[in-house]
Amino acid sequence: MYSIKKLKNFASPDGGGFNATLCLGKTQVADLHDGGCGGCIDFTWLDSARNGKVNENPTFEKEFNKFLSAVLVPEIVYDREISEFQKTGEFKPIGAEIYVHFLIDQAGIKKELRSVLRRKILGYVTKEESFYEWKVKPELRDKEMFDLFRKNQGVEYFLNKEVGVKFDDAFLIYAKWVTREYGMDGFTAKHVCWDHAQEQYADYNKPGSPLFPKMPYIVCTECGRLLAMEGE
Repeated sequence: MYSIKKLKNFASPDGGGFNATLCLGKTQVADLHDGGCGGCIDFTWLDSARNGKVNENPTFEKEFNKFLSAVLVPEIVYDREISEFQKTGEFKPIGAEIYVHFLIDQAGIKKELRSVLRRKILGYVTKEESFYEWKVKPELRDKEMFDLFRKNQGVEYFLNKEVGVKFDDAFLIYAKWVTREYGMDGFTAKHVCWDHAQEQYADYNKPGSPLFPKMPYIVCTECGRLLAMEGE
């Protein structure tokens, strides 16, 4: 599975850019650079040279493009007459830049979640349909404390390792909640794709449930937005 490592963001006159490394599993396959000037992402494929010589048979770029060709998303075009984006009814392979930005969004969510879990207890409160945080040092977290939060705060489940939840499982749940509440990048307005997915996948939000089984990602067929990927 592809992922983003070594992500460094920086400010620019045109909204900001980044440097990062694209990985396939544990293998680094490309260095990425976005100068933040409105242009395209630069890919420097790391198998273009071997032992100081040009590699006559590089494969990293070909494998990445082959992977992208299998990731189909609804085709959406801008209708100038009504000033809205509309689905054409067709599907097309996802673009490399869109997919990279999706991976960057996911890396940001993972970083945020790791930070929260180190400092706080994170629990889902059913009646509020939201996650709540309680700042508690790790050494003070015990079974009685979690039971107390369940009883007094109405917490349905927690995402902390102290209750046996693995980080990959916590990420799946948390990333989907972030997508639902704020949009794919965590900052845009709410998007309906979470609701569209509900009819197809029940119990999507509970630890131990089959979260999009055998699928590394999920695309909303109503709007085309990518939802959370599986944990690494």
